[in-house]
Amino acid sequence: MTALDAKERAINEVCSIIDSNSNFLGNGLVRLVAVRDGTQLRLHSASITFVKEGKSDEMREYGGLLLIQRVIKCQEVIELLRKLVKEDVFVIGGINPINVKINSSGDLEMIPSKKAWGSLKPSNWPTYRIDYYLGSENLPLPRGPLVSLESPLYPDAYKAILDFLGMRPFNIERKVFIEIPDYRLRISECIIFGNKIRVEIDSQVFALNTLTAKIYADFGIQQDSQRTDELIIVQSELDFKEPFVEYEFSDKPTSITIAVVEKKTGKMLDYREYRFDWAPEHGITIQLEEYDYREIIRRLETKTVEFKVNLKDSDDFLESVVAFANTEGGIIFIGVENDGRIKGCFIENVDQITNLIAGNLEPKPDFEEETIRIDGKPITVVKVHKGLNKPYSHKDLGVYVRIGTTDRHATRTDLDKIYSEKASPQM
Repeated sequence: MTALDAKERAINEVCSIIDSNSNFLGNGLVRLVAVRDGTQLRLHSASITFVKEGKSDEMREYGGLLLIQRVIKCQEVIELLRKLVKEDVFVIGGINPINVKINSSGDLEMIPSKKAWGSLKPSNWPTYRIDYYLGSENLPLPRGPLVSLESPLYPDAYKAILDFLGMRPFNIERKVFIEIPDYRLRISECIIFGNKIRVEIDSQVFALNTLTAKIYADFGIQQDSQRTDELIIVQSELDFKEPFVEYEFSDKPTSITIAVVEKKTGKMLDYREYRFDWAPEHGITIQLEEYDYREIIRRLETKTVEFKVNLKDSDDFLESVVAFANTEGGIIFIGVENDGRIKGCFIENVDQITNLIAGNLEPKPDFEEETIRIDGKPITVVKVHKGLNKPYSHKDLGVYVRIGTTDRHATRTDLDKIYSEKASPQM
C-alpha cells in the first residue's frame, strides 16, 4: 500500500464517522493558522472539531500571522478533508485556497472520555482523533508580543497558537488536528470502592438492552510485598438493565479495563483503564475504606505515597505535590510518621491546603483532599493527579520530580524527558 493509499483510506474512515454521526455533531469548527508570504497564504497548522452552538466566524491578524476560524456544516468538513488529502489544497469559504503538502498521517485513535492524549485536552465525551503532518519546512512566526487593536494580546506566537487551536501546551508542530467527539454515549462515572466497581453511562441514543459492559481484571501475587509476574485473570460481561453496572471481584485487582460495547456492531463506545498503583487517574473515582488506607500506610513510602507529620514545613509539603504532579501522581498522608505510625494532625483551616497550592505552584495541579480517621486520629489525605500540563514548579523553589521515595530538584535530564514526552506522548 502506498503512502497516498494509506492517507486516503484513513480519510475515508474519518469521513464515514463524520457522516454517520452528523445528526449529533452539530457544525464543524475549523481553525487555521496561516502565514502571509507576499500575496499568498501558507498553512502552518489547523484544527478541525465539532460544536453544537456558541461559535461564529472570526479572524485575528497580527502582521503576517493570521488566526482564522470558520463554522461550517458537516458535509463541508468532509469535502474540505477530501480535497486536503487528494488534492493537497485547503479550501474554506472566504479564504483563497491554500496549497499544502501532507507528508503523512497518524493512526485513527478512539480516545476515551476524560482521557488526555497528546495535544488533545481531556473531553467529557469519547473522541476520534487523527493528525495529518504537513511539510517539514519551518514557517517564520512573528517574534515578541502579538498586538492588535481588534484582537487579544499574546506574549508570543507560540501561546497565541496554543490558545487559538485549544491545545494543551505541547511543542507546536505543522499538523492538521482532527477531533470528532462521539456524543452518543459516554461513561459518566467509574467508581472503585474496595473490590467493587460501578460504571455509570450517559446516553439518549442507545437503548439499554443494546449495550453490554465487558470487564477485564488481573491479580498479581504478593510475596513479601514484592509482586511477581504470575497473574490471575478474570473476565466478565454484564448487560445493562439500568444506566449502570456493578461488579464485585473476589479480591482487589491489580488492574481493571472496562469497555461499553454496542451488541449489534461489536463496536466499543467508551472505556476506562486503571492500574492499582495508588496514583489517582482522571476519569476514575476511588473510594477507599479505612482498611485500604491502613494497607497503603503499612507498605510505607513509595514512588506514589508520601508521609508528613504536619504542615509546619509547608515548603516540604509543596515539594511533594510538585514532584507527584511531574511524575505519576500520588497520595500524601498528613499526620503519619516516616515509619508509618499514625500520629494524627488536625488542620483547622479548611482552605489551608488549597491556598498553599494555589498561591505557590505554577501551574496549579489537580488534586483532591479529604479527612479520614484511623484509630480515632484525624489524617488529611491529599491525592495529587498526574499532571496534564508539565512541568509544574514551586514559584520560589523550582521544579521537583519523584525518584523512588524522595522528592528532588529536576535535573536537565529530567526536564528533557518531560519535554520529550510532551513532544511524543504515549498512551
